[in-house]
Amino acid sequence: MIQEIPPVMLPAYVVSKTQWAVWCFHCGCLHFHGSLPGGRIAHCIIEGSPYKSDYPEYYMVPTGKPLPEGAMKLHNKGRAKVRRHIYSRHPKPYVPLPVPEWGQPLYLRTYCEALSVTWETEQGQTPEEVEHSRQHFQKTWDQYAVLWEAAKAGKRKDKLFQALRAAA
Repeated sequence: MIQEIPPVMLPAYVVSKTQWAVWCFHCGCLHFHGSLPGGRIAHCIIEGSPYKSDYPEYYMVPTGKPLPEGAMKLHNKGRAKVRRHIYSRHPKPYVPLPVPEWGQPLYLRTYCEALSVTWETEQGQTPEEVEHSRQHFQKTWDQYAVLWEAAKAGKRKDKLFQALRAAA
């Protein structure tokens, strides 16, 4: 059975030894974070971004791959577009750059879990540590799904956390 989750599971690419990047489909550029999988607060600065209001974070799923060729050029183009929008005297609704193939959100739970387990194993973790990380990932997936469903149903932020506690 395929389980779906909204686009809060994003593929993370290696920028440097200490930094990963994910593509944000709301602002049309990269967001940079530390090099560990897990939940991150979004850096969106575009008004109306669900990451800024309804759902303030996403989960970085490690791909173990370097940032694709041309990604920084696309990022710079997106940032310039964001700046023009923010500093415009009469801003129109913001339309981000199209999401590149490599930046598509991840929807399959089993695929996200496999990426995480592969990354943990490549980092030299013991089988017990990998199993602990896998269990943590599964719990996180379920929590994100509850929060997103509550947000889609129009529940207020304080109600989102009530829904999460009820699911735990």
